[in-house]
Formats: sequence, structure tokens, C-alpha cells
Amino acid sequence: MSPAPRTGRRGLDLGTLQQAIARTFGARDRARGMDGTFRRLVEEIGEVANALRRGDRRALALELSDVLAWTVSVAVLGGVDLARVARRYGAGCPRCGTSPCRCPQDWTSAAARGDRRVSDSVGRAGAGTAPGGRAGRPATGRRGAASRARATRR
Repeated sequence: MSPAPRTGRRGLDLGTLQQAIARTFGARDRARGMDGTFRRLVEEIGEVANALRRGDRRALALELSDVLAWTVSVAVLGGVDLARVARRYGAGCPRCGTSPCRCPQDWTSAAARGDRRVSDSVGRAGAGTAPGGRAGRPATGRRGAASRARATRR
């Protein structure tokens, strides 16, 4: 068994985190599959919303770390190198190329006007559809508090 990665004062880089998540949870994530792993990510996002509503900064930090871990798990299953794809934000806004961003606040209106740069950034045709290209969203099951707690602990 390999030791946990060392972190410096500045934290853990994305590539190292992705390797650690793959090593630690990869077998469970593969057994759960992409759909099940993605559902766990969505569940954690809901927990972020709850922490925000309560104004609980400690819970917010914990839930955001869970969102990050589940996002990395989805990336591992999808074969996405997060360190590489995150570079598109490294020099500022990927749409306008500036920092701070100077894009219009309402990207949806810009995309509706046919601004190709915005529509390419927001998503491609078919985004928001269920598997197989069908409109709608996949059914999700409800979980109790105990199940959610187990999901956080993986």
C-alpha cells in the first residue's frame, strides 16, 4: 500500500489529488459506475446548498471538499485529466480572456443572441438531455440521512 501524498503549504495540486482519489476510491467508483458516482456528486451539491442556507461555514468547507472529491471521481471514470483541462481558467476567463472577467452577466441571453463563444462555453447541443439524447432528467432515488452520511464517508 502506498503512502498518502504529501501536501505542501499551498495544498495539493489537481494531478496529485486525481491520482490519490483514483488509488483510494477507484475500485468502488468503477463498481458504482458513472451514473451512481455522478448521483453522489449531485447529492453533495445539495448538501453545499444546505450549508449555504444555514450560513454554516464549517459545514460548507466540508461539503465543498466532498464535491471536489466526487468531481474528481467522475473525472477519473470519464478519463479526464483535470489538471490539463483546468488550465483553460488559469489565465482568466476562457471566454473573454481577461481577469477579472468582463463578460456580460447574463450568458444565457448572449448565447440566445447567437454569440458562438458563449454557447460553446455553456454547452453543446444535447446538453441537459438524458442518456440516449432524450429530453428530461434521469430518475433519482431518495436517500435517508444515514445513507447520505455513509455516502460522504464513501
